[in-house]
Amino acid sequence: MVEKIGFIYDGETEEVIIKSDMFGNYLTSIGLRSVGMFKYKSKKLSIYSDKLIRKGAEKIVILTDMEQSLCFSEVFEKYGEENLNDYHKIIVAKRMGEAWLLADTDTLKNILRIGKLRAFNENKNPESENNPHHKINELLSRHANRTGNKKKAVKFTSKPLLAKKFLDHGFTLQAAVDHPKCMSVQYFDRYLRSLRGEMEEKQ
Repeated sequence: MVEKIGFIYDGETEEVIIKSDMFGNYLTSIGLRSVGMFKYKSKKLSIYSDKLIRKGAEKIVILTDMEQSLCFSEVFEKYGEENLNDYHKIIVAKRMGEAWLLADTDTLKNILRIGKLRAFNENKNPESENNPHHKINELLSRHANRTGNKKKAVKFTSKPLLAKKFLDHGFTLQAAVDHPKCMSVQYFDRYLRSLRGEMEEKQ
């Protein structure tokens, strides 16, 4: 039996990723099913949570990132303890969700048309990048300059379009998890996988 989970996300890249078929397939592979997802709005956290619970969600994952916050506690304060219950779980990406894209080396090589066997040191530590969104665009621009197609980099500037491009070129959550230095996506994966065990114990 597939267990039910709800999502509240805060970010354009995160939205594209968790609404994708890739993510749905990933959830199915670990025995979970999403009953719905909402983009975070401060005044509607409780409303969205109630809707997800009524749909059968046993857990609600809030996916966010640190943005300009200096520490994780600042991120947690944003949501307010009075708005959270035992079924909520906040997962914080150290950097923007684009760090997860940057962590998928094979897809990045595919987009840049770099052979899979070629050494690639541009994403040794995706979460050390202050702005992985800019980093990816920098790589695209560099590639466009090499190929003489300068318009190609501009086409995929925005965060949603970058995320869609990565998905179109084979991005998977598992590939990001496999990167040794992308700790937040590894934690996200471990937590979701742990839910199945937690829920089965309750039955």
